[in-house]
Amino acid sequence: MTLFQIPRPVAISPHRIPMDTKPGFVHLKVTSLEKQLAFYRQVIGLEVNWQSENSAGLGNAGRDLVRLTQIQNGKRYRGVTGLYHFAILFPNRRELARAVARLFALRYPNYPTDHIMTKTTYLDDPEGNNIELYCESPEDGIFTLENGELLARRADGTPSNGREPLDLEELFVHLNQEDRLNVPVPPETRIGHFHLYVSSLETTRRFYHGLLGFDDMGTARRFQMGTVSAGGYHHHIGYNT
Repeated sequence: MTLFQIPRPVAISPHRIPMDTKPGFVHLKVTSLEKQLAFYRQVIGLEVNWQSENSAGLGNAGRDLVRLTQIQNGKRYRGVTGLYHFAILFPNRRELARAVARLFALRYPNYPTDHIMTKTTYLDDPEGNNIELYCESPEDGIFTLENGELLARRADGTPSNGREPLDLEELFVHLNQEDRLNVPVPPETRIGHFHLYVSSLETTRRFYHGLLGFDDMGTARRFQMGTVSAGGYHHHIGYNT
């Protein structure tokens, strides 16, 4: 793979899903609608679009990015299939810097990470749902799956494991003292991708690629992860055993 080449699909389905397909929203079952609403408004910066007795939709510009439904006696289980994490995509580094700075100002635990081709931080909501906040940075290099391996290489050609600590000083250069941290996320913000816990890489690939028509973006068997997308995006759906 040559430098600066955008990752290409390993395989394209004969009945390829439309190339402009994108994730819409994530719907979570929660045990406390009130606490989760406060988190997604105050910590993430989403706006409440609608609310009923036990459900609500939050997002931006009138579009839902996260929907919540309260259930009685809800409980989390480990070691089962289901949602691993979902990722909110910010339009640029400045808006990601604002989101990360908000977390630090609130002293909310998060884990800034440099995936080379994206800049990101990870955090859990109050009920343990894992969230990724990220922006694209393909000018910094590539991060892809090839021959069963995860590969990352910076723009200068040096290798990376793709999971380095994010340089926060460099990120926060995009903010100035007049930038407010408590404003809602910008209207361009959307759900970028999500990851699933699955029991079988091949069965999952066959469903999303073979049946639904997503592009197969590669499988890292040693890392036990596969990815699919629409239109050759690096991944809209990741699945991990």
